[in-house]
Amino acid sequence: MVGQMIARRVVGLTLELIKEGKTADRALLIAGQPGTGKTVIAMAVTFLALFSGDTGQIKSEVRERINDKVAEWHEEGKAEIVPGVLFTDEVHMLDIEFFSFLNRALESDMVLILIMATNRGITNIRETNQQSPHGIPIDLLDCLLIMTTEPYEADEIK
Repeated sequence: MVGQMIARRVVGLTLELIKEGKTADRALLIAGQPGTGKTVIAMAVTFLALFSGDTGQIKSEVRERINDKVAEWHEEGKAEIVPGVLFTDEVHMLDIEFFSFLNRALESDMVLILIMATNRGITNIRETNQQSPHGIPIDLLDCLLIMTTEPYEADEIK
């Protein structure tokens, strides 16, 4: 991985703050021009943070039973809840329903860490006539830590 030293440090520090519970925000938006390493940074941090392997589907009734049992064990001090990581590239392509889902997920006790990337500025929120920074609804933007990437310098890509 080359370049983007400031962005990489910011992402790493942000992840540490989230893990230590020192920030209420659990969502990060990496914004920048195309080709500035947003996806690579986000994928590396996602992998390092909490990648756990299998991404198969779980039926809703099984998920509810598991959630209930985990909540019970957590209350009894038998389990610790460790958030998962969701990385969404080209976040401006999501529709309003998916943004609603992400808002609900961020309010959950078993919340994930959400890392998003986009190269858009002010643009329409899909399936609406509303414009917003990065095509993300304002209520979700309020929950994000936003960092930017910069174009590579010549000495970074030698």
